[in-house]
Amino acid sequence: MAKRIVFRADASTEIGLGHVMRCLTLADELRARGGDIAFICREHAGFLPRLITDRGYGLSVLPPPAGGQQGPADLAHGSWLGVSLEQEIAEVKALLQSGTEWLVTDHYAIDRRWQQAIRPWAKNIMAIDDLADRPHDCDLLLDQTLGRQEEEYARLTPPGTRLLLGSRYALLRPNFANGRAASLAWRQNHIRPERIVVSMGGVDRANFSARILDALAGCSEAALFHVTVILGPTAPWRDVVAEHAAKAPFPVELAIDPPDIATLLARSDLAVGGGGGGAWERCALGLPSVIVVMADNQVNGARQLEDAGASVTIGASDDLKQSLPAQIEKIVRDGMLPAMSKAAVAIVDGLGAPRVASEMESENWQ
Repeated sequence: MAKRIVFRADASTEIGLGHVMRCLTLADELRARGGDIAFICREHAGFLPRLITDRGYGLSVLPPPAGGQQGPADLAHGSWLGVSLEQEIAEVKALLQSGTEWLVTDHYAIDRRWQQAIRPWAKNIMAIDDLADRPHDCDLLLDQTLGRQEEEYARLTPPGTRLLLGSRYALLRPNFANGRAASLAWRQNHIRPERIVVSMGGVDRANFSARILDALAGCSEAALFHVTVILGPTAPWRDVVAEHAAKAPFPVELAIDPPDIATLLARSDLAVGGGGGGAWERCALGLPSVIVVMADNQVNGARQLEDAGASVTIGASDDLKQSLPAQIEKIVRDGMLPAMSKAAVAIVDGLGAPRVASEMESENWQ
């Protein structure tokens, strides 16, 4: 009999799509190994159920947040839960009456209190985290942040918790590992940043994409650019981005929810992107990046990637019309692309999902 595995993650205009998308990547790997997969998500604004149901997974949708209800006030992202912790726990318990072999949480508003309350209904609990800012009660913890150290979770997890730390566990779809060779071959013949991809996350609720198009127009190399802007299916600023694209002094392609992001990235010379999960996708393909840090939870990862030589970083509060051209012109002037590509591809090999699934099997998959 297939082992039941339940994921608890949310997506919304505020949260973005990244938590659900990386859970889907792990779910695909686990299903291929015989897992029976289901998801529990809350009906937040901007959530798109078909992201899950179109992949053939069962989905239980929790009621939308009601006015005035919040999550744990003592957590930095507690409001992302949208309801009281007590309501959340009661609703999830009602869905887990038959129990589950594995319960996987990927949510910045979930901590040890939630996990302890649900533990009687889950044989094993896995937490996916990036922040190391709250305690967990789990059997397995994944944090794919580059350079993450065990001591950072020493006081946040019980004795015996198995820690999967670092970018070798980055959850990427198989086409990123499969596309590495072609991507690196492309880079041998393209050493100037002419084909640029702009990827500011699945939602880009602050409309950085339009601002970046305007900033790229100020580059001395702008006449050589061909730009592709990747936008998610729920991105709220698509029409505005299209208007800015039409005014750009270089050709701009809008890629709305493209089916094969790996091939698109593999045929680009430079990315301008956020510091979330997309950064690992770019590294797997050896694609150098200018990272725009859009949230506090991206600061550490962006710093680590810059220190490794895979990217350069600018802040969300910077004047992009000055900072972005300056960074790109430095990359051109110093011939940095080959070294950045070499550093990036050494960070992520694209095989994190199989590694995590194998760890789950070794924990208790009898």
